[in-house]
Amino acid sequence: MSTEIIDTKNVDISNVNLPSEAVKGLVKVQLDEMKRSVMHINQNMQIAGLAMRQAMIDLYNIKVGILGSKKKSNWIAFLESGALNISSKTARDLVSAYDKWIRKEGETIPDFVFSNMTARTLAVVADLDDASKQEVLAIIRGG
Repeated sequence: MSTEIIDTKNVDISNVNLPSEAVKGLVKVQLDEMKRSVMHINQNMQIAGLAMRQAMIDLYNIKVGILGSKKKSNWIAFLESGALNISSKTARDLVSAYDKWIRKEGETIPDFVFSNMTARTLAVVADLDDASKQEVLAIIRGG
């Protein structure tokens, strides 16, 4: 069984640019495989980020949409129930990040950002002022 999410064997790798220092001395087959791997890694990080975004949306919808503000005890019981494959603290951080930052910014935050940050970091960034949030995004986008 393959663990690949994306078929990278039949993709156009001609647009993948690698620095000369990274490919010095490689033969064409090695260069092509490296480009294929770069594409695979970047696409998988995008998918991981998209999954993280969707998890935040789903958690937020449970807390706000399904349970509402008057059902705090239900929310806490849910988080501590073990139903999720994440800790209650991680779930709280994801909801906080989504509510205070990501929901407002929407698609201006690329999905891959979420695969580069922990739930705790996302929640901390959500509490920053707008200029600092943009600075964090610029750093992450820059690699």
